[in-house]
Amino acid sequence: MQELDDNALLREYAEHDSQEAFAALVARHVNKVYSVALRHTGDPNRAEEITQAVFTILAKKSRSLGRDVVISGWLYQTARLTARTLIRGEIRRAQRQQEALMQNVSNQSEPEIWAEIAPQLDAAMEELSELDRHAVVLRFFDGRSMSDVGAALGATEEAAKKRVTRAVEKLRLFFSRRGVVLTAGVLTSTIAAHSVQAAPAMLAKSVAALAVTQGAAATGSTLSLIKGALKVMAWTKAKTAIGIAIVMVVGAGGVVVKNSYFPGEPSYEGRKLLEWLADVDYRQPQAKRAKAAEAIRHMGRKTLPFLLADLGDKRFGTVHYAEQDNRSKDERSRQATWAFDALGTMGTSAIPELKRLLEQNPGYAPVALADIGPDALPELLNALTNGSFWVRDNTAVGLVNAIYSGKITSDQAKAAFPIALNNLTYENTNTLFRDNTRWRATSLLAALKREPEITVPALLRGLDDTNASVAAAYIIALGAFGKDARAAIPALEKAADSTNSLLSPVAKASLHGIEPSKY
Repeated sequence: MQELDDNALLREYAEHDSQEAFAALVARHVNKVYSVALRHTGDPNRAEEITQAVFTILAKKSRSLGRDVVISGWLYQTARLTARTLIRGEIRRAQRQQEALMQNVSNQSEPEIWAEIAPQLDAAMEELSELDRHAVVLRFFDGRSMSDVGAALGATEEAAKKRVTRAVEKLRLFFSRRGVVLTAGVLTSTIAAHSVQAAPAMLAKSVAALAVTQGAAATGSTLSLIKGALKVMAWTKAKTAIGIAIVMVVGAGGVVVKNSYFPGEPSYEGRKLLEWLADVDYRQPQAKRAKAAEAIRHMGRKTLPFLLADLGDKRFGTVHYAEQDNRSKDERSRQATWAFDALGTMGTSAIPELKRLLEQNPGYAPVALADIGPDALPELLNALTNGSFWVRDNTAVGLVNAIYSGKITSDQAKAAFPIALNNLTYENTNTLFRDNTRWRATSLLAALKREPEITVPALLRGLDDTNASVAAAYIIALGAFGKDARAAIPALEKAADSTNSLLSPVAKASLHGIEPSKY
């Protein structure tokens, strides 16, 4: 069987340094690895670099991989992690907006369906368990029979069928929640037909030749990518070592998940975390909130399991406070978000968990993510184009707050600029979605204060918006640009002189912001 051949080839290379065996492995899997990388980056050159890194990592780890490893699934996961490492390192300047279509796509052609699911396929695969992911890769990426899938996973053919069916249903639900409604048959046939495409003709040979040197002949950028990917892989392995009990243990290296007893509730100056959380709430006097924020910073990362549980992470559902917790769900989420604000960068190790909570708790998880600061930017930029309106909306709120509070600078968040600019003309049949998206876009542009020669004319075009509240938001944003918005003065003077009780006062305030000595 092919999977047994994969392991035999790897052993041949590991034990006898057989370059022919390694080249055969590369030729067998290079298209899949390249396709994963290409989906992540959209750049053939970057995809080739990632492919090179993945097979170099395989060569490096050839002697340490277990004999029962599913090579195909391992390569898929390594390609995904390596691509994500590259993307996080660069924070690409512009993100293509991925607005899910809220309609049934059963009448679309297969290429059209693929265009919708391709940008999100690997994120969907990430949600699967390792065995489910292996099953999908073997069945639909590699085109293996169910009996082969079962053999590779150490299960019967019938068990393999059940696992594949369950995994496909999870994928189908993932896309359905993002507005791409498909039958299981359409989804799997589309993945099978399009998920693996041919890599450049000479890539397999060059990859094999360089990989067997285990990085000695790699370029500087590829070496950096390999090191970064290996760190991510080591972290992912530690994080997913979850047994019967799941615990977040906080140490010098961040958050590690392992089998253990749940940590006790942290305390500071004789008061438990739960008491401090009540004080950090925005409804409390400022002095009390400041003291609570200081206490939470002293308790540090020991608070993270409790805060994630408060935000609804079921993996930490059995974390309990010492005293009875009588707070409402909204109070728990709100106070946890303020606690993340107090922690700032100390919450960095919780970013993967907060990412998983975005759609489960869209009212608070995006804001908690933004409270962490620049380390959360890759996830925040992705969330700005999430298929869920509520995730997008509250991510914009969180990012604006983070910029105004100084946690994230305009330069650090510059990749959000084209997204906000595009959202000024966002259209949707749902007027709530349309108006709020435009409103949040004006707030984000006002916070970023970038490229006024582009932004000011774009904001001016919104002054005629049929919703006066949205038009007022455009006016307020213009005032934030100060003297750089002088071109808007005639239009703002007209609004200031109008009888509209909403537009007139905000226009006067913006005019004062642009030329305070005159208005």
